[in-house]
Amino acid sequence: MRAFKPAAAVMALFMIVMSHPFSALAAEEGVIDEVRGTVTVESFEGAPRPARAGEYVLAGETIETGPDGFIRVIMGEGSVLELRERSRIEVFDSRADESGTRRIALFLGRMWTTVAGNSEGSTAMEVTTPTSVSGVRGTSFSAGVGLDGATRVGVDKGLVDVSSEQGMVELGAGQETTVEWDQAPAAPAGYNADEEQWRQWVLSRQDQVVKHGKQIVPFVVRDVKKSRQDMVRLKKTGDQRMKRLRDFAEKQKARGKPVRLTSRQKKAIAGYVRDVVGSVRELYISDEKMVTRYYILKQIQLDTQAHPELYDQEFISTVNNAMAELDKLDIEKIHQDNRKIISAYVNGVDEFLKKHRLGRYKEGAPEAQDRRQALKKARQDYNKNK
Repeated sequence: MRAFKPAAAVMALFMIVMSHPFSALAAEEGVIDEVRGTVTVESFEGAPRPARAGEYVLAGETIETGPDGFIRVIMGEGSVLELRERSRIEVFDSRADESGTRRIALFLGRMWTTVAGNSEGSTAMEVTTPTSVSGVRGTSFSAGVGLDGATRVGVDKGLVDVSSEQGMVELGAGQETTVEWDQAPAAPAGYNADEEQWRQWVLSRQDQVVKHGKQIVPFVVRDVKKSRQDMVRLKKTGDQRMKRLRDFAEKQKARGKPVRLTSRQKKAIAGYVRDVVGSVRELYISDEKMVTRYYILKQIQLDTQAHPELYDQEFISTVNNAMAELDKLDIEKIHQDNRKIISAYVNGVDEFLKKHRLGRYKEGAPEAQDRRQALKKARQDYNKNK
C-alpha cells in the first residue's frame, strides 16, 4: 500500500461528506426491465417521473404502482424484484453494508424477489415493513403488507428470517408466516403462492382496520415515536464513532508531516469505518420502521376519507388526532434528513476507501463507473434465460 498523508486522507472523508449532494453520487441499484400500467419513480428530492423500461433506479428512490401497475427491476448481480399493483417500496444504497446486503422498505402492497448468486448462509437482502424485518438467506420469496400494516412473507426457495420486536421465526422453502401489529411472527405454515390469493389477502386487510382499527392506531403511533427515539440514540452513537476518525486525523495532523501508516493504524481506520457503516445500517432500519409506520397511518386516514361509510365517527376522529400528533414531529422531514445523512456517509466512506486503497465493502463489487454496464448485462442475461 502506498504512503499517504493520514491527516489529509481521513479529513478528506469529512470534506467529501459535507461537499457532495446526494444526487451527484447516488448509486444505480437497479435497471427497469418491464413496466405495465401506472408506475411512478420518485427521486431522492421528491420529484416523480413515470417509470420506463431501460432506466435506472437510484439509491434513495421510491417506486409506487397504481391499481393497474406492475414493474420488474433487475438488481445488482442479476437479482430480480417485481412489484404488484397498489404497492410502494424504497430502495436503499447497497454500498452501506460491508457484505453488500440489499435493503428494501416495503410500505404497502406486494413484492416478489429472486436473489441471484446467494448462499443460504449469508443475508443477501433485508426487507423492512411496518411490522417486521425479513433477512433473506435464500433465493426466492414474496412479501406483502396490508392497510393495517400486517406483513405476510412466503418462501419459494432458501431461507428467510422474519422478525418483529416480539420474536422471530425462520422460514424454509414452502413455508410462510404473517406478522400482526404488536405480535411475534406466526408459526410457519404451508406457503400458498397463488397470485390471486395473495392479492385478496392484501385487500382483506381493510376489514381488519374496520374491525380492529381502534387497537391498531395506538400501536402505530407508539411505534412511530419509538422509532424516532431510537434514531436519536443511534445518531449519538454515530457521532461518537465519527469522532474517533476526527480524533485520529487531528493526532496525525499535529505531527506536522506526512507519515506512513503502520499496520496497526490501517486496522484502526478499518475498524472506525466499519463502526460508521454499522451505525448507518442501524439508522437506516430505524428510519424505515418510522416512515413505513407513518405511511400506514396516512393510508388509514385516506381510507376513512374515501370510505367514511365503513368507519364510525369516533374512529375517524381518533385517526385524525393521531395524524395531527405525528405531524407535529415532522416525520417526512426527519426521513429526508436521515437519507441525506446516510447517503453522505455512504458516499464519503466509499470514496475514502477507494481513494486510499483501503479496500471496498464487498469483494468483486463493480466500481461506480461500471455499475450501469453491470446492470445492463444482468438485464440482458435475464431476458436471454427467462
